[in-house]
Amino acid sequence: MTLDAWRRLWFLYAIALTYTFSIVVFYVFARYRFPLVPVLLLSAAGGIAAWRDPAARPRRRWAFAALVRAGVLANLPLASARVDRVAHYVNIGNALLLDPAKRDEAAAFYEKALRDSPGSPAAHFGLGVLLVQKDRPQEAIAHYQTAVAGWPDNADLRLNFALALAAAGDNQRAFDELDAAAGLHPGDPTAYLCSESCCSGNRGRPRRAPVRSWDVRSVRLQADVRRPAEAGRYGVLFS
Repeated sequence: MTLDAWRRLWFLYAIALTYTFSIVVFYVFARYRFPLVPVLLLSAAGGIAAWRDPAARPRRRWAFAALVRAGVLANLPLASARVDRVAHYVNIGNALLLDPAKRDEAAAFYEKALRDSPGSPAAHFGLGVLLVQKDRPQEAIAHYQTAVAGWPDNADLRLNFALALAAAGDNQRAFDELDAAAGLHPGDPTAYLCSESCCSGNRGRPRRAPVRSWDVRSVRLQADVRRPAEAGRYGVLFS
């Protein structure tokens, strides 16, 4: 429709075509970079021939400097590579943890993450969950402590730490962690339901009602509507 006005709109067309061409080139070279290497090697033959030409001697110094600079830049370590690798290992471990038959594989990925980042809260969190699933809550507590130190505002972490403490028989500290989780997410009924299960399901053990346990009945209806499966699962773990 605007073809007749191309002399007036040529700059707009140039921008659109340049932008489109750059996107195409980027995706082609990014996706097919290895198949393109033989073709690019043929193109490099011209540069090699020109390098051998005595008339090109003044340009060799600049070409050599450019090659050295490109080699250095290509081999510089990325600042975020370690962080991305740790997150990658933790995500794989979390996925494997869903399958009870792959817990050992999940542990291996968490250990890889900890080798790169010994204080990673996410990796310690995953190992804590895994050890509780293996009925080794005492070992899980150390991982949870490290995770909470680096991730104190994570309500899910505090809640799972409480599960580990309760499984190890340390109800007092379990209540403290449940109280902290309830304070971080006051509208989430899970911590309140776990608190009530602790109070009613640990007969004969020293216990105290958490600060916010009075509110458990007021949120029970929300739990039944919003997250019945999760609330039930935590309740069984504490019963």
